[in-house]
Order: sequence, then structure tokens, then C-alpha cells
Amino acid sequence: MPLNDIWLNVNKEIGFYTKETFDKIPDVPGVYAWFYPLRVLTEDPYKFIQEVNLILNYDSSVNGKPSKKALVEFQWETIDIDLGINSKKPNLGDCLKIWQKAVESKVKFDQLRRTIMKASIFMPPLYVGKTVHLRKRCLEHIKGKDGANDFNKRYCNFARMNEINSDKVEDLLFVCIGTREETIDESLAGLKDLEKLVEAIMMNLSKPIYSDR
Repeated sequence: MPLNDIWLNVNKEIGFYTKETFDKIPDVPGVYAWFYPLRVLTEDPYKFIQEVNLILNYDSSVNGKPSKKALVEFQWETIDIDLGINSKKPNLGDCLKIWQKAVESKVKFDQLRRTIMKASIFMPPLYVGKTVHLRKRCLEHIKGKDGANDFNKRYCNFARMNEINSDKVEDLLFVCIGTREETIDESLAGLKDLEKLVEAIMMNLSKPIYSDR
């Protein structure tokens, strides 16, 4: 069967959930990711873009603004380097006029907001994980847990410190894919840890910034 056949029914293989539907998440093994929803709550496009960029600038290895210091040794000199990450001011060009036109109409602006919200899935994931109980793990992240690898604590602390609108994990988008159903017959029993393998691959590919590894 061609791999491209997957896309014919992908809507049945992957789930998108918000706080209104977390209770509908299947409690099966799988891989999942948390996404920041592109929820437009302002009529200022620059303010919206800057907020999302701020969320994406998080670095779990430092507190606050991502920055690093280093010493570069030359033969007779030592140079102290202090680097930090800052997002450039958004540049919408002529598209700013389209935004402004949409703002003038409640119907058009609502259509714009809904389209941008759907585009949340184009964003890099904040966190990627695997579990044998998808619904249970989702609720664990919402509640938070003790230990070093606490996504809830890392995200909420950073979001509240920077006055982000969606400052709770329950405000985020939970996307998941079941894995065990891929085991079609007994000869594939060795793939029982498929979710673990997929998580490892996706961690390396998507580089989720709130995954503390």
C-alpha cells in the first residue's frame, strides 16, 4: 500500500483537542504534541506576532531572555562574548492594509481570526511526548506534576512572567496520534514500543523548546 494513502483519511488518524474536548481524547498509547494556538485577541497585528515570537524564544536552559556568555581565546587576547536572542520587528509590508481592512468588518475579521487559528498546526510544537494513556497524560500536563521535567511549570512560569494571553497549559492545543493500532498482527509484536521510537525521532526533527531534555 503506497505511503501517500495515509493522507486520504488522516483526519481519522490524528486528533486535535482543546479544553472543551479534552475529555474526548482516546485513552490509548500514542505520541502527542502541545501547540500554541494562534488566537488573535488584538486588532494590532504586530502585538500578536510579537507575543507568539516571545513564546517561541523560550530556552529551558536559562531563566528569562535566552542568552549565553562565552570566552574566546586568542594568542594574546581573550574576548568576552555576551549573546542574546531578540525577535525582529514584524514586517507585514503591503499585507498590513489587508489586515486593517479586515478589522473594519466584524465578519471579515472573524474569518481572518478563524483562518489564523487553523494555521496553529503550521507552528513548531512546544512539547512532544509519548504515553500509553493519551487522555491521562493530557490531564497530567494540565495539572502539573512534581519533578524536573514538568512542562506545566516551565510553560506557565514563562507565560505569566511575560504576560502571555494563553498562560495555562489548558489554553493550548493538544494534538495526538495513536500508535498501537499500527500493530496489525502478531508478527509485529516487536513494535509495542512504537510510540517511544516515534517520540525520539520527532524530538530530533521538531526540536520542541519546552521539552526539558
